[in-house]
Amino acid sequence: MDNYLHTVSSDWYRQRVSGALVFVVAAFLILLARLYYLQIIEGPELRQRSQDNWFRLHSVPPMRGLIFDRNGVLKRSDIGKEPTSKGRGVLDRCTAAVVAPIESAG
Repeated sequence: MDNYLHTVSSDWYRQRVSGALVFVVAAFLILLARLYYLQIIEGPELRQRSQDNWFRLHSVPPMRGLIFDRNGVLKRSDIGKEPTSKGRGVLDRCTAAVVAPIESAG
């Protein structure tokens, strides 16, 4: 009788472990299938979408408006709306356009 109980207990334990093992292996295979799908099948399209979304130029105009002194002379304006990523020449032209009217008014 003691041998019978030990065998039933072992069989029950083996069934539980086997069921858990089958579940873990199935989950792992599903994850591998999804990895294959994303990397191999959809990889080039996702890579292109990532590169398109990586860098965007977005011009944000300054919110300061026109700045006048107490005599009504224009001191600063929103002339420099061009992005400065085109080079130092754009910044120099914008600075010259703003500084020249101020120096001539002074």
